[in-house]
Amino acid sequence: MIVKIDSRAYDTEGMPTSLPTKRSLHFHPTFAMATYLTRRGDSDCQTLDEIRTFLDGCTYVSDRKQFGVDEYWMRPDQFERSRRGDCEDFALWTWCQLVRLGFDVRFVIGTAGFGRNGHAWVTFRKDGEDFLLEPLASKRRRMTRFGALMHYPRVSVAWDGERLRYFEHEEREFSPSTLDIIGILLEWLPRVMWTILVGLATLPKTLWRLARGKTENQ
Repeated sequence: MIVKIDSRAYDTEGMPTSLPTKRSLHFHPTFAMATYLTRRGDSDCQTLDEIRTFLDGCTYVSDRKQFGVDEYWMRPDQFERSRRGDCEDFALWTWCQLVRLGFDVRFVIGTAGFGRNGHAWVTFRKDGEDFLLEPLASKRRRMTRFGALMHYPRVSVAWDGERLRYFEHEEREFSPSTLDIIGILLEWLPRVMWTILVGLATLPKTLWRLARGKTENQ
């Protein structure tokens, strides 16, 4: 869920801007951004582990399925009641919780994954270092460095205690060294293999349920 950011590959600072101009890149808040901090719900998490526990009890549901529209950014209090939402909803709630805890934190919109799909997450600074927190990966306490490299920020929003601040981020070209590549693979491959093994272990049960369902429907 959390990984240290490599600033060689990720523009952590960004360039301050009055309002994001890259709205075509998935920055489409349903409400004024300040609303997401003032309507933040009743949960008062005291630690990162408590935030992780709450997120682990939430379910990913697309805006199209839940609201019948392509984009709807829920307020944190709405998300807290339903515990259902997409990446923006998970990230906005997490952003508010980290603001409450006093972190220097940003809500981030960009793209992620091999398909470079629109995505939202948060970053925060602690002890002079920057970290990426992926709210949709709450089942894992730590993310791999490879996972962080697959996040490409475009716009971020911060609260400095008095006002909202917006930033636009550049995409950095990162050419890892051989040692970087070896370290990243050694960290990433065991997790991939474990995921495959878990999938294979549950495959017979999944196939049985599918077969049983078809039989009952006949």
